Amino acid sequence: MKLKTMMVVAAGFALAGAALASDTGDALLLFKESGSFWRTAPGSTLTVPVRYPEGSSSATLTVRGSTYLHVYGGITTNEFTFTLPTADGMEHEDVYELSLVFDNGAEMTAKIGLPYGLMAGAEGVTRCLVDKGRWRNTYGNGLLPIPFGTTSLSVDGSPVTDETAGYTGAQGWLALGPVNVGSSVTVDMVVDGVDNSRTLVGAIRGGFQFILR
Repeated sequence: MKLKTMMVVAAGFALAGAALASDTGDALLLFKESGSFWRTAPGSTLTVPVRYPEGSSSATLTVRGSTYLHVYGGITTNEFTFTLPTADGMEHEDVYELSLVFDNGAEMTAKIGLPYGLMAGAEGVTRCLVDKGRWRNTYGNGLLPIPFGTTSLSVDGSPVTDETAGYTGAQGWLALGPVNVGSSVTVDMVVDGVDNSRTLVGAIRGGFQFILR
C-alpha cells in the first residue's frame, strides 16, 4: 500500500479536514486550497503525525530539498518533530519533500515550501522592490509562489507536473533549484486564463529591507 500524501501538522495551521487513504491510490487532504498557501511551512520546526499501518511498528523519515538531505531512522512514536534549514534569506528558501517509510513497506509523502520572512509572533519580513528591473532577479533555489487557478506551468519549455521535484502543486510553491549567478531560467504560467512569462536571472542578494512589527 502506498499512501502518497502525508498530512503535516504544525503550530499555526488550522486543518479543515483529515487525511483519507485507500489501497488503490492517493490519500486526500481536505483543505480549502483556494483560501491560502496551505502547503507552506509555518517555520523551520515541524511536527508530523505518524500513523502506523497494520503490521508496522517503526518508520524512517527522509527530508529532501534542492541541496539538502536528512534521514531520521528508528521512529516509534505517534508524532515526530524535526527541523529544516532556516530560511534566513531569499537564497535559502526551498521546497522540501517528506517521505515516511514504514517497516512493512508502506510510504507516505508530502511536499511543503519554506519561504523567507517567517518570524515568531506577529512579525514578518518581506523584500521591497524599488526597481522594476530587479523583478527579474532570483536568488539561491528560486522559490516561486504558484497561485490557485494555475492551469499550465513550465520551466524552460518543460512542463511542470505534480511529480516534478520542488513543486508542491497550485496554491503552493515551485523551487527552481540552485540558479547560478548570471544564468537564466524562463517560467511560463497560465493563471485564470491569463498567460504570464518571465525570464529570471540568478543574482547575488542585495538591496534593503523594511521590518514591520
